[in-house]
Amino acid sequence: MYSLNASISAAIIIFPMIAFIITIPYLIWHYHKYGSVLLFRAVILYSFILYLLCAFFLVILPLPSIAEVARLHKPSMQLIPFQFVSDIEMYTEFSVWTPSTYWDSFFNGAFLQVVFNILMFIPFGIYLRYYYQKNFLECFLLSLSLSLFFEITQLTGLYGIYPRAYRLFDVDDLMLNTVGGLLGFIIEPVLVFLLPTKDKLNELSYEKGMKVTTFRRMMGTGIDWFFIFTVLFLIEYFTKQIKIINIMLLASWKDAVIYFAIIMLYFMVLPYLLGGYTLGKRIVNIKVVNKKMKKPVFIQYFVRYGILYGIFIPVIPYIYQILILLENNRNTINTYIGFGLIAVLLIGSIFFGLFAFLSFFTNGKLFLYEKLSSTSVISVIQAFEERER
Repeated sequence: MYSLNASISAAIIIFPMIAFIITIPYLIWHYHKYGSVLLFRAVILYSFILYLLCAFFLVILPLPSIAEVARLHKPSMQLIPFQFVSDIEMYTEFSVWTPSTYWDSFFNGAFLQVVFNILMFIPFGIYLRYYYQKNFLECFLLSLSLSLFFEITQLTGLYGIYPRAYRLFDVDDLMLNTVGGLLGFIIEPVLVFLLPTKDKLNELSYEKGMKVTTFRRMMGTGIDWFFIFTVLFLIEYFTKQIKIINIMLLASWKDAVIYFAIIMLYFMVLPYLLGGYTLGKRIVNIKVVNKKMKKPVFIQYFVRYGILYGIFIPVIPYIYQILILLENNRNTINTYIGFGLIAVLLIGSIFFGLFAFLSFFTNGKLFLYEKLSSTSVISVIQAFEERER
């Protein structure tokens, strides 16, 4: 019981960290493939990961001390098939022909070990058939492979962390785990008949992916800026000629030129040449179009991204530079002009932020820079029926 509780507790502690690591790649992949992320599909994936973590920790925990393992002299492998039958006969009074022996034998450690090894892999077989749509042979091979991974992990002493195996490599475990996976495969239709099929999930995903959500747009923009910052970091690292922080703060005329050149080339010229795509938009399968759902002219890209990245986004660097100018040129007229500009920027930012906040709940229908540039963003995901033709 302690090992079970400790294993599940360890899995629950580790799971959020693994979930955090895989979430961004998971979102990117699903936005690219389906144009959407279904909550039910995410629940399936994350529950599968949690199950695998629990199974793994059940195999390796509790961890003994290295000194304790170094003193072990017991065998590290059991290679005789069906040894568990002899163990049950040895440690229990079980007899097929004597029902009165069933109850006590069932709670014996030798019998529980067999049951546990089978039960542990039943969910694996269910996941493989239901969501990953594996056939019987594939389920057999994958169940055997996962069990072999667990047994090798034990045999190698956690791959060299321990001087020798601290648990037994048991061929019976391979057999029983594999049987459990196959049993899960067999009973899957009985257990999940109320759940939507994989094809139905795909259909719902593509249907949802034909709409462009604000979060999907944010993912595309995040990918764009990640790419831009990666390129700038490499340039800064190898040439020492620029500083990213200075470019983002528009610290000098040179930094301002670099910033606006990036905006011009990446967000105006590139999508104009590529039919409305940037790298991020291509990955999440959305693109910029005009009111007639056609390719915008260059001036529309200029207005769209000029307003966004030339006025509203760098408002803090603008205010920062105005304050520096006021510090270096202290007179009444400059002070009035400077604080007047700051007030305009702040008021404009408040309105922009308000519209951006409201647009989050209306999937971008209120974005000012789209209204003023007569552009919008559409999904290029095809309907499920069209993809199946």
